[in-house]
Amino acid sequence: MESLLENILHLGIDVFDIYIIYRYMTIFFDGRCNDKHLTFCAYLLKFGIGVASRYVHFIMPVNMLIYLVSNFLITLGYVSKISKKILVISIIYLSSFISEIMVAMVIGVGHLEFTDKTIHINEFYEIIIEILFWMITLIIRRYKNIKNDVPVNKVFVTAIAVIPVSLVCLEIMIFQQNHLSEKVSVISVLCMVVCDFAVIYLYDSLSEMFMEHSRAVLLAKERDYYHEQSELIQRHYKELRKFRHDMKNRMIVIQEMSDNGGNKAVSEYTRKLADRLEQIKTYSMTGNIAIDSVINYKMTQAYENNISVETDIAIPEKLEVDEDDMAVVLGNALDNAIEAVLKVRNENERYIKIKMEYEQETLSIYIKNSFDSVVKDNGTKLLTRKKDKKMHGIGLQSINDIVDKYRGEVELRYSGNEFLIQIVLYLDKH
Repeated sequence: MESLLENILHLGIDVFDIYIIYRYMTIFFDGRCNDKHLTFCAYLLKFGIGVASRYVHFIMPVNMLIYLVSNFLITLGYVSKISKKILVISIIYLSSFISEIMVAMVIGVGHLEFTDKTIHINEFYEIIIEILFWMITLIIRRYKNIKNDVPVNKVFVTAIAVIPVSLVCLEIMIFQQNHLSEKVSVISVLCMVVCDFAVIYLYDSLSEMFMEHSRAVLLAKERDYYHEQSELIQRHYKELRKFRHDMKNRMIVIQEMSDNGGNKAVSEYTRKLADRLEQIKTYSMTGNIAIDSVINYKMTQAYENNISVETDIAIPEKLEVDEDDMAVVLGNALDNAIEAVLKVRNENERYIKIKMEYEQETLSIYIKNSFDSVVKDNGTKLLTRKKDKKMHGIGLQSINDIVDKYRGEVELRYSGNEFLIQIVLYLDKH
């Protein structure tokens, strides 16, 4: 009976260990599993190795190798670069070793030999080890950028991988001493803990730097794109205005000629042509070519997709704002609005309303649109519903970056089936 209870307890400890490994994988890889079958088999193999290790004992180097390889097999089921996977299994091993050595120090285990076979300690201490191992995950998950899959230099990965192995070997050499002072053991363990979290902090900082760099590159490319698009739209807008003006004059001449000649059919036809040219919709006529061209172009797209459009633009012809910045802000905001409205199934409920006003060197932009009432958020911000989450969502971030440039404000609100983005730019502070 006692043996049965011990076996059940051992199985419980092994299951808890697998759960902790799963926690580490979730923290570092953000749950991005690309092969659930392979991942399940790898976890099952890891569990089987844990159970078998209670009956088959190996020397420390073999145990270390088995631990690293079994964890690496688990990482193969997750979407990430090999360099990051090596880094993760190194951090996991170091964290596990720290948990074990801390308990060993407390219970007074000393004089370890590198060639000694593994011995199993009391189940109570095993549970303490697993709890410490789990508590480390609570600290690691506070780092927000370690989930990012960044390209890491091979030299950096090699250095990071060597650190845990070197620290473990150094710690074993320290604990090989016959008369190990408590002060030395405490200091050595503290150094390992510091090194473990230093490695994690270093990777977290590297990830943050890379993401900031990537975002800056994407924003620069986006600005170039909207700049080129804005120039193209402006040329098209000018040509369209010239065409409308010239064509209307020609129609007037033809109409007068046909009236004088008595050809009523030609007169009626040309009158209709002139009326149709007059009906060409213009959504913004402020004289600010950059703003007018973007709004007219985007709203024409909306109109062609059976979206009702209302505009109320009351701004001066000249503003102390970079034209490229306005192209990015309006382009992204209107692109997002059009995309959201197109998800509304009932075409009669599709609409976009734009209001822009300028007062006391403050530019305010309000864009309302209908949407399908489906919103994804994490409690603090809205999340993209697109599959490519790395590339998308950059539009709203671009708006935020430009708003920060003008020390402005962005507010997103939604109620029922209506979404509102309000953008305020303080042009006097730029």
